[in-house]
Amino acid sequence: MAGSGAGGDGGGGLPADGGLSPEQLSSLRCWRRVKSNGDRPGPRSGAASVVVGDIMSMFGGYGRSGRLDDFFTFDFETRAWT
Repeated sequence: MAGSGAGGDGGGGLPADGGLSPEQLSSLRCWRRVKSNGDRPGPRSGAASVVVGDIMSMFGGYGRSGRLDDFFTFDFETRAWT
């Protein structure tokens, strides 16, 4: 189905065919590892998290030993875990 956005795009500034130019790809937000301070949480899945301002709060999830009930915060400005 063809996009109905202005200029024949697929809406949201993306081409109707779903392809992205190298310039568009480089501007997308993506996951990347960042250096951080403090004791970081161990590996886990299923954690609950929320970002408010410059702080991410994370609770629980499942780790190597099973269900976790720990709580961590990450400050994006200082890159510190607490």
